[in-house]
Formats: sequence, C-alpha cells, structure tokens
Amino acid sequence: MKSRYEIFLDTDIYLDHLTNGKRLKGSLLLKSLALFDCYSSVLNASEIFYGCENEQQLEKAKHSFYGTGVLGIPYKYSLTIADVLREIESANLNNSFRDAVVTAICIETRLPMFTLNTKRYKNLFRVFKLKLISKDVIEKNNSSEIILNKAKIL
Repeated sequence: MKSRYEIFLDTDIYLDHLTNGKRLKGSLLLKSLALFDCYSSVLNASEIFYGCENEQQLEKAKHSFYGTGVLGIPYKYSLTIADVLREIESANLNNSFRDAVVTAICIETRLPMFTLNTKRYKNLFRVFKLKLISKDVIEKNNSSEIILNKAKIL
C-alpha cells in the first residue's frame, strides 16, 4: 500500500549525511527516513558512489541508502525526460540532462523532492507544478503532514 507520506531525496541529502551527519541538529537524511517513506534513484546513488575514494567510504555510502527505495528509470520515463529537456531548452533554463532525469522521475512518481539546493530546481519545478521541500521546512517541523503541506511550488 502506498503511503501518504512519501518524498524523493536528492543527492545532496545523502552527501550532507555522509559529510556532516554528526552536526548538533542531526542528520536531515535520518530525520527524513523517520518521517517519510523515502525514495531516490539509481542516478542519485551513482553520484554518491562515484565520489567514494575507498572501500570504507563506499560501505558508508551504501549504508546511507538503507531504508530508501532506489528507483530505476523505466523506458516509459524517456518520453517524460524528453518533454522536460524540451522545456529546459525552450525556457532557456540552466538545468542539465541530469536535472531533467530527476525531474521526470518526480513527475512520473508524483513525489515532492527534498533538496538542499531549491534554486537548482525552482524554475523547472514551477513549470511542471512539482513541490520542493526546503531544509528549513524539514528542520523546523516534526510532522510529515505539516512538512508536506508546507512543501510548495516555488
């Protein structure tokens, strides 16, 4: 059964956890996992694994994805990716192919995205009426429902 409380986690949430997870306020990844059914994609996982310089870092990186559903990219998403790329081109947005793929995944799955870099997706998500969740919203709230209500189309 699908949960009402689901979000997509961008790569920077995992990177923040792996590099700053012991800060006083705690890990944003761990808080997200406690409040939501969390998803990411093979693209995001690949970005994290690519940055690993040794086996120990790779094991920590793999561990950070425990409890997260890692979504593949099915063939039918290619049509949506193409639509997003056309929109990026026609609107002269500064987004990359990678951003188009992540956006298409959020469109297809209807998941709001939690990212530390809302500026990166702001215009793209506005066009496709997708919700972004900012760091402040996660840090200041402990209710899944409140966080999703505060998630907005920027």
